[in-house]
Amino acid sequence: MVKKCGDAIIEATKTSIVFKTLAMFAVVHLKKSSLAVAFWLPRPLDHPRIRRIYSDSPHNYAHHIRINSVDDLDQQLQNWLCEAYLAAI
Repeated sequence: MVKKCGDAIIEATKTSIVFKTLAMFAVVHLKKSSLAVAFWLPRPLDHPRIRRIYSDSPHNYAHHIRINSVDDLDQQLQNWLCEAYLAAI
C-alpha cells in the first residue's frame, strides 16, 4: 500500500516497521491477532476507525488504527497513508 504512494524508506526494527521520506509518516506494530498502524497527518481525523489521536505539535497528529483482517486494508486506509506520505515530503 505504501508503494502506491511513492518512494519511501522502509526500516524494520525489533518491534515495528517504519515508513519514512524526509520524516516518518507511518509505522506498523505486530500484535497477537492484529496489526497496530499509526500514521501522521497535519490535521486530526474524526472517524470511527481511529482508535486514538496523539499530537506533539499543532500540525502533527498521530492517528492509531487496528487492522484485524485483510478487509481492513481498504481504499480508505490507502488514502490516509498517501496523505501522510505527501505530508512527510
